[in-house]
Amino acid sequence: MAETLLMLGVSPIAIADRDVWETWVVEPSLPPEVADVGTLLEPNLELQQQHAIWDGSPL
Repeated sequence: MAETLLMLGVSPIAIADRDVWETWVVEPSLPPEVADVGTLLEPNLELQQQHAIWDGSPL
């Protein structure tokens, strides 16, 4: 999904396994402000919550 966002010109707020991305994905490159929220298998939920833009209220 991050790759699709970047191709549309939208920078993701955070992704899991940034190091893996930078090893395996050459283009598009991630902007430096994209946060790493942990591994794909065990993402850090606290970090995800810190970077969330949704406040949890019903839509």
